[in-house]
Amino acid sequence: MRLIPTRKQWNEWSLPSKLTAIGAYVGIIGLVLGVVFFVISVVSRPQQAKDLQQGFSETVDSVGERDSSSDDVLTDSISALSLPRLSSITFNEFVATYDSLYTRSRFLEVYELERDLDGTQVTWEGYVVDVGEYGDSSFVIVTITEESHRGFPLVDVRYDRSWRAKLYSLHKGDKVRVTGVLHSQGGGGAALTGSELEVVNLAN
Repeated sequence: MRLIPTRKQWNEWSLPSKLTAIGAYVGIIGLVLGVVFFVISVVSRPQQAKDLQQGFSETVDSVGERDSSSDDVLTDSISALSLPRLSSITFNEFVATYDSLYTRSRFLEVYELERDLDGTQVTWEGYVVDVGEYGDSSFVIVTITEESHRGFPLVDVRYDRSWRAKLYSLHKGDKVRVTGVLHSQGGGGAALTGSELEVVNLAN
C-alpha cells in the first residue's frame, strides 16, 4: 500500500481528496516531530536534573560557607567584647612590684602597672583581713592581703549579695583563692570584681 500517490493518481483525485491527503501528511509530520522532541526531552532530562541538583548544591554550600564565616566572625567579635583578658601575674608578684615602685615614689610606673592590668582576669591567693558592706550595701567586699606583707597594699574583692552568706562565714586569716576582674584604683592599689572564691586553708 502506497502512502504517497503517483503523479497520475494525484491528477485523477478530486480537490477534496487532495486536501484530505495534504491534511493527513501534515498530521503525520506533526506526529513524527512530536515523537522526536519527546524522545530528545526524555534523554536530556536526567542531565538537566543532575545539572540543576549540582547547581543547587553549590549554592547551598556557598551560603553555608558564608553563614559559617559570618558566625565565626560574630562569635569572635562577641568573645572579644565579653571576655576579659587573662593575666598570669600572681598576687605575690603584684604586691612585690607595686610595693617596690610605690616606696621609691615611682608614681608613673605605678600608674602604668595599674593601667596595663586594668580589666584583666586574675586568680590570686591571699589572706582574709576583713569582710564588710559599704555604701549602698549592694555588694559584699572581702579584703585580702599577701602572706608576707599582712598589710599594705590591701586588695578589695567585691561580690554581689548572692555571696553574702558564704563571705560572712569567712574568718580573719583564712587563706582564699579568688578569681575576678582587676580594676585600677587610680594610684590606690587595685580592686577585683569577684566571680569565684575558694577557701584554701582555714585560719589557725
